[in-house]
Amino acid sequence: MLVEALRCSGARIAHSRQPHAGVTAGAVDLVVLSDYLVADPRMVRDLHARGVPHLPVRVRDGVGLVGPLVIPGTTSCLTCADLHRRDRDAAWPAISAQLRETIGVADRATLLATAALALSQVNRVIAAVRRQEAVPPQTLNATLEFDLVAGAIVARHWTRHPLCAC
Repeated sequence: MLVEALRCSGARIAHSRQPHAGVTAGAVDLVVLSDYLVADPRMVRDLHARGVPHLPVRVRDGVGLVGPLVIPGTTSCLTCADLHRRDRDAAWPAISAQLRETIGVADRATLLATAALALSQVNRVIAAVRRQEAVPPQTLNATLEFDLVAGAIVARHWTRHPLCAC
């Protein structure tokens, strides 16, 4: 669904189901990590090491989650978010490992709303890369949590974690 919406926006799309597809910063402007509740840590590490910006998009318990947008060397990263979660819940590493291969589930309306929210963030990244927009995406250092039932979008902010090497 998101891939089709991105195609309609004029973005160049390369779709891969391979978690370790060779991607470099020169080849792409942004990688969208979709579906899985927890992105493959090796893939996230590779994207970060290669300087490739990436944006997780997923649904969990009927809520859409977009972000945080990671720009290596500039923003907090997904490891920072995991370390902050671990600080709040010592069981997070075990929970994260269990969720790694889990695809989120939500109703069609939530999926469509999440795709629309993600598309708006991706369009802002594309505009910034093309130097057409000065307003940064709301997902920089933040995850937008979209609850269609409550009619609310909440931003969960992530700072760089002192134990992260990013």
